[in-house]
Amino acid sequence: MEVIGTALLSAVFEQLMEKLASRSSLNFVRETQVLNKLKKWEGMLAAIHAVLDDADEKKLENEFVGKWVSKLHDLAFDVDDLLDEFAAEAQRRREPDQKKKKKKKRSKVIRKFLPSISGFRFNSEMDSKIEQVSGRLQQLIEERNVLGLGETVAGKGKSLKKKKKKQLPPPTTSLVNEATIWGRDKDKDAVMELLRMEEGERENNGRKRFNVVSITGMGGIGKTSLAQLVYNDESLSSEFSFKAWVSLGGDFDPEAITRTILDGSPRGGEDLNFLQLKLKEKLLGKKFLIVLDDVWTHRYTDWTLLCNPLEFGAPGSRIIVTTRLQDVAKMVGTPAGDQGYALRQLEYDDCLSVFLYHALDASNFDVHPGLEEYGKAIVRKCRGLPLAAKVIGGLLRGEHNVDVWQEVLRSSLWESSVVKTNILPALMLSYDHLPSHLKLCFAYCAVFPKGYVFDEEELVLLWMAEGFLQQQPKNNSKHPKELGHEYFRVLISRSFFEQSGANTASQYVMHDMISDLARFVSSGICSNLDDSHCDESRVRHLAFAQRYYDSWLRFGILEKTKQLRTFLPVGLSQHSNSYYLSTKVVHDFVPKLKRLRVLSFARYKVKELPDTIGGLKHLRMLNLSFTDIATLPESTGKLFNLQTLLLKGCRELSTLPLSLGDLINLECLDVRGASKLSEIPIEVLNLPMLKFLPVFMVSAAENGIAISKLSKFNPLQGSFLIEGLHNVLNARYAELVGLKAKKAIGGLVFDWSGDPDDSSRDETIDFQVLESLEPHVDVLGVKIHSYGGSKLPGWMGDSSFSNLMTLSFVHCQRITSLPHLGQLASLKKLVIVECSNLVGFPTNLPSLNELCIRGCQAIILQASNVYDGNVVLPSLVTCRIERIAGLVTLDETFLQDLPTLENLEIRGCPNLECLWYGTSNPAHPISLTSLAVLDCASLVSLTGFELETLLPRSLETLKIRACHHLKKLASHFDNLTSLSVLHILDCSNLASFSSSSGGGELPGGLQELAIQGCGSLESLPVVPHGHNARLEKLTIEMPVSLKQPWIPKGEFPESLKYIEITKWTSLLLQRLQQSKLPQLTRLVMGDSPDVQSTPDLYQWNLLLSTPSAALTELHIWGCENLTSLPDQAMQTLTSLRSLYIFGCGNLELLTHGGRGLPSSLDFLLVDECPALRQPISEWRLYTLTSLHQLTIIGPNPATDMVSSLPDDDDGGGGSRLLLLPPSLTHLTVVGFKNLRSISSGGILFSGEKTCVEMN
Repeated sequence: MEVIGTALLSAVFEQLMEKLASRSSLNFVRETQVLNKLKKWEGMLAAIHAVLDDADEKKLENEFVGKWVSKLHDLAFDVDDLLDEFAAEAQRRREPDQKKKKKKKRSKVIRKFLPSISGFRFNSEMDSKIEQVSGRLQQLIEERNVLGLGETVAGKGKSLKKKKKKQLPPPTTSLVNEATIWGRDKDKDAVMELLRMEEGERENNGRKRFNVVSITGMGGIGKTSLAQLVYNDESLSSEFSFKAWVSLGGDFDPEAITRTILDGSPRGGEDLNFLQLKLKEKLLGKKFLIVLDDVWTHRYTDWTLLCNPLEFGAPGSRIIVTTRLQDVAKMVGTPAGDQGYALRQLEYDDCLSVFLYHALDASNFDVHPGLEEYGKAIVRKCRGLPLAAKVIGGLLRGEHNVDVWQEVLRSSLWESSVVKTNILPALMLSYDHLPSHLKLCFAYCAVFPKGYVFDEEELVLLWMAEGFLQQQPKNNSKHPKELGHEYFRVLISRSFFEQSGANTASQYVMHDMISDLARFVSSGICSNLDDSHCDESRVRHLAFAQRYYDSWLRFGILEKTKQLRTFLPVGLSQHSNSYYLSTKVVHDFVPKLKRLRVLSFARYKVKELPDTIGGLKHLRMLNLSFTDIATLPESTGKLFNLQTLLLKGCRELSTLPLSLGDLINLECLDVRGASKLSEIPIEVLNLPMLKFLPVFMVSAAENGIAISKLSKFNPLQGSFLIEGLHNVLNARYAELVGLKAKKAIGGLVFDWSGDPDDSSRDETIDFQVLESLEPHVDVLGVKIHSYGGSKLPGWMGDSSFSNLMTLSFVHCQRITSLPHLGQLASLKKLVIVECSNLVGFPTNLPSLNELCIRGCQAIILQASNVYDGNVVLPSLVTCRIERIAGLVTLDETFLQDLPTLENLEIRGCPNLECLWYGTSNPAHPISLTSLAVLDCASLVSLTGFELETLLPRSLETLKIRACHHLKKLASHFDNLTSLSVLHILDCSNLASFSSSSGGGELPGGLQELAIQGCGSLESLPVVPHGHNARLEKLTIEMPVSLKQPWIPKGEFPESLKYIEITKWTSLLLQRLQQSKLPQLTRLVMGDSPDVQSTPDLYQWNLLLSTPSAALTELHIWGCENLTSLPDQAMQTLTSLRSLYIFGCGNLELLTHGGRGLPSSLDFLLVDECPALRQPISEWRLYTLTSLHQLTIIGPNPATDMVSSLPDDDDGGGGSRLLLLPPSLTHLTVVGFKNLRSISSGGILFSGEKTCVEMN
């Protein structure tokens, strides 16, 4: 039996005694006998609480003490549930009385007796439960005496706790600071050497393009820190063009890992196939470094599935795996042997340095010599584990009392048998020194899987729902949510959480050892469905990883579990809402969980809730975000304890029941993204506890009077969106809102909706409404959407708004000018979209970093148009200009006053003729690194004059697209020494790259060149060549106007990884096969009549057999003269994974000579080949043992032969079986016009994983 810790139990008992001491929830109980029993509980709980410390010391040696603690643990939750029922009943009775206050006096006599009658009934119903609990308490007290458990004096640790609370260190960060990591230089060098080990120096199966370096060792040894040091080493930046870090934790899910490497995925329910194709495209030809941190699984099938798209990277790619398990190192294969690189404990001196840094912020004990003896002894106890030294050092940070250091050193926890469960005594000690309220919050985190990315706001709401954020005497004026954020910051400061490294600052992770600690101290009350050691009878908090189809069978083991407090699905992706959940779970199982505090169906495709949901009287948090829910049952109003209702992203939600007005404890209602919801009931706004309402819809009823109800709404924090302001026809209603006094709102969005040009809209009313909605001066961001006024109120540019950082105007068609914004000292971002009558804008904005102007047809970007005559944007870094019809050129003075501009994008400006005129030197922004001119049909040239300073030498990226009047580019391209990316696309009249007769020479540092859709080009530029060339990606669509066939000067550069060229010629094929391309991974040959069949196949064979051993992807399209594929050449492509063949009108044979296609193929597509006559059964598909996806699209003679799968008729009456490899998971057949049936005979599939699509 698991030994239960008493630290958490003590915290629970303290909370229970506080509840009993507070009579507010019990004062309605009229029956003296019931009250006496509840009062008696106080003494009994106190008596038990007094011996918990003694029990904690004896439970490891005495089995019966451990069992006693376990029973006590269960009873504590039952007592809490009973007290919660009393509190709910008290609130239920108070609410009807409040509603009846306005009724006639004749009802008073009846109401006078109602509490006592109701109380008698309630007490009668609860009496048996009270008796049962009382009996159990008494029995535990008697057992306490038998076990000889005695009371203890308050521990010495109290002084440590008090002093530590006063000296919390600042929050930590996950960013690597090499100055704070000791003793890992040799380890780092060793891992770097393994990373640089050549492919030939180790055994390899000939297929993989990457090596795996595993770092093994016990938890807390510093595997992650070492991997971070290597990952962030500057010398690797030039060696790897793509890097990704994936933190796994317990579950090795190839789909989730793929999503992480992709850094996000399209919304929706894309399957693993789609994700892996996307990842393949992202990695194609790139030398990557990927870290898989904390791998636990050694399921080889999962590993190989994950590796499929990774094999499309360039040779020399690397994966670093950190793991505690040697079996994982054996599975992934590593050049350091089966055990990988085994990380050892730190040397004593290095461990001492870690401790000193975190405890004293020093490198020695010179300032505190009296602590040296005890400090060194503590470090010896850390046994070379850097995490232990860090945590204990953080615990003692700022504490210079020798007695406290002695106390830490002498703690018996150092030698406890807790280590058997992989929990460091050092971490346990750190937990024991947390205040009781923080112990509850921390232990609850055990419900989440390892590697889970915690969102601070989400976790605080969960803590609040579970009742962990009780008011403390010193904080009785703070809202529980504010306390939760404080608690979280304290846990960060004590290194229980670390920043995840994600873009948002509110996301955090737990080290796996800390997660183990949480699981230990939670004593089995937190679990998940996949926990084989779970004791269902004791679980209170359940979280589980969502699956796309969660059937009842998965939850059946919990059918008899009634005491759950948390039902929390954890999505594999925050971008997917395509999970399905059994209706039996929703309608039958969950409503029986009467003790639930937290219930979430988020991201499941749940359409309705049962009426029985109203019976969950303990429920505090209901999360239905991103479900298909259309409305809530009226019984939702019976959830009197509900604090948080999340309906974010519920696009089908159209109404909210009026009964929500009965939710007297509701504090947070989030309906953002509920696009069909037109209004929030007034009854909801009147709720006394409501503090968090991110969006409010103003209905048209009574001229928009509903907005005035916001006067009683005083949010604590966050952004606030007011929709439907066009319904407000009386500005007085808006004035009553009193936004100016609501200090806590961080961001405001004012949305009028509808068409601002609507003749029925009164612009005076819109102006008065906006003027009346003046926010508090501390607001950080304001967005105005679909405003119908022609002018803006003066408060928008007032200097009192010194904290305003973002200002946006969207679809404000009538405004002609903006207020003076120069006094907004903190304004960083200004967005102006679809303001068609806006003529000018203020540019004397000293702090502006980003400017976006889109769809403002009348705006004039000239210096003479500004209000004070001076164009001053000294801090502007990014400028985007889109769809401005009046823009002919950028004003020279305007450009010169942008000294910090780095990114300039101009898109969809139909009258733009040139970017700037070079009348002065320089005429361009001197810091410009990225320039994009897109869809500007009238652009004639980039500049009006021929100057060598046409473009700044700092330019790194130049993209020009769909500028159809552009006839020439710049001279002196070779002067752009920083240029790395050049895209010239769809410029149909571009004749040359320069004024000279030649094509111009491109800079040697160019890495990416794309020229497509430029049919008038007479010559192409000289592509970088030679050993120093860095060109990696080359995309050229041969112009029809070329005066002579283009071939590169010299050989193709060896750095090339991607080549896509249309209209290949014999000379170009010859030049390619003469080049050494060791890194080429993708080759696209399109619309190339010179690619022919035998006997003119010589160049083809040379092309495919010699240029690249790394080729993984080959596209052949529009090659009309190709009649067959060259078997011998194809067989040499041992790394080829994807083969696309389409639009080859004369292709007859896919294979010949009996050799077939490369066995390494993972993907094969054959489409638009109408002459293909070779029977599919002769393609030898069964030899493609790595094939996962096969797509054949007809019609053609080959597909017309097939009447069934398997193919039973070979035309001669014989039987021929169409054998498909067992690796196949997706088969798509289209245009098989004679296909009548598919059967399993003769087709080898891989079971249920195979998806067959037919058309």
